[in-house]
Amino acid sequence: MGKKKLECLCFLQTKDSNGKPITKGIMPAFQTIGAGCADVASPDAWTIPPHKTVKIPLNISFMIPDGYMICMYPRSSLLVKKQLISPVSIIDSDYYGIVHVPVYNCSDEPRCIAAGERIAQIELREAGIRTGDWIELQKVRDQNGFGGTGTGAKTVVIPASDESTSLHN
Repeated sequence: MGKKKLECLCFLQTKDSNGKPITKGIMPAFQTIGAGCADVASPDAWTIPPHKTVKIPLNISFMIPDGYMICMYPRSSLLVKKQLISPVSIIDSDYYGIVHVPVYNCSDEPRCIAAGERIAQIELREAGIRTGDWIELQKVRDQNGFGGTGTGAKTVVIPASDESTSLHN
């Protein structure tokens, strides 16, 4: 029996959440046949001040299947070559907004990201199921990301059973 084909749709955005035109996003791409993750690139050039963090919009969004998430990892070359770091980030299946990469400049000098430069890598993964004394489900999400579940999200708390609890049927 063959593996089930899994699709994650990627949308190249041309307008921000206010309808203003933005540079079209760049499709994530595997750079080699053996690559474990797809690279994502900045559609615009950025200058990151010393010891500051900038949220770089990729101008892409995803439709992630239920029960899955996208893990976004840093590219080691950014740290080695430019002293720029980014954290591991999770993109939940119920987030539909434009994806950003937070990038911190560790150096004492401004650092530049060129338009089209690869700045992170992504992987579609099965999401773990949360169990314990309770399970908190976020029913309504905004498109702000970076802590958006804590602002205006409606919360439903469901007691967990002793058996494994499935959140996705």
